[in-house]
Amino acid sequence: MFENISKNELRIKYKGIRNALNVATINELSDRIMDRLYETEIFNTSKEILTFINTKSEVNTSKLINHCFEINKKVAVPKVMGDEMKFYYISSFKDVKPGTMNILEPNGNDQNLCIPSKDSLMIMPGLVFDKYGGRIGYGGGFYDKYIDKYSEAGFLKAALCFYVQIYHGIIPIEKNDISPDYIITDKEIIRINNSERIL
Repeated sequence: MFENISKNELRIKYKGIRNALNVATINELSDRIMDRLYETEIFNTSKEILTFINTKSEVNTSKLINHCFEINKKVAVPKVMGDEMKFYYISSFKDVKPGTMNILEPNGNDQNLCIPSKDSLMIMPGLVFDKYGGRIGYGGGFYDKYIDKYSEAGFLKAALCFYVQIYHGIIPIEKNDISPDYIITDKEIIRINNSERIL
């Protein structure tokens, strides 16, 4: 089951797979993912959503953000400053502008700073995942550092990805890599039990 493949090789391979999806497919699959997310208890019992804003071939989270606005659920999105990431509340897409790597980011006023709690649900991005909670992001480690910093808050983490981003092997992970609690795809919801991970 384990292949001798590096994280960087997996990152390149699955970025190519995801980038091959056309806009219509991305939107259709994103709708399926959001439908699954909206039916979950973790979404419906959360008071606020900490989510990335999608770019290019990622799952379309603008659908999620707009839905949260409609149902009056608080939304916070990330801003990268140096080697640190912070989340800030937004009330509309007028509160974001192009920032690092031309990705939409919040203005980042201190009064809008989000400090996560047990009532928060974090939505994680990524390039490739396995069914044991292994995750490969873009290499910056921002989510791992942020989650570790606020680990005592006790919030849950759900990764959103297309099913084609699931690696049917075991991703080589390091001690600082943090797994999502759930992976939600267009085909299934995977609940991660780290005790079942085979190393």
